[in-house]
Amino acid sequence: MTLHSESKLDIRLREAATQTVSGRILHMARRYDRAGALASLRAPARLGAAHDRQVVRWLKKALRNERSKALTGHWSYDANRHLMLKAALKCELAKDAGPH
Repeated sequence: MTLHSESKLDIRLREAATQTVSGRILHMARRYDRAGALASLRAPARLGAAHDRQVVRWLKKALRNERSKALTGHWSYDANRHLMLKAALKCELAKDAGPH
């Protein structure tokens, strides 16, 4: 549903941005390496040997915090970190949902 004040250009720009971000997350997910990703995301060192559920829990919390920074316009918000968190969480959840 679109607002009446949105122009066709605004709608096309939003759709293009969504496709770009989705493509970037997919690209990051294809190259996902847990150890490297956790180090880049400044995760606690103990997560390196953690169970999948613990990693997923940490990623969800970190993503919530980063999203909150974005919504409030906090100076420390990092769009690249946000994308990396989304890609890492997507990979971890896919791994968890894989064949058992």
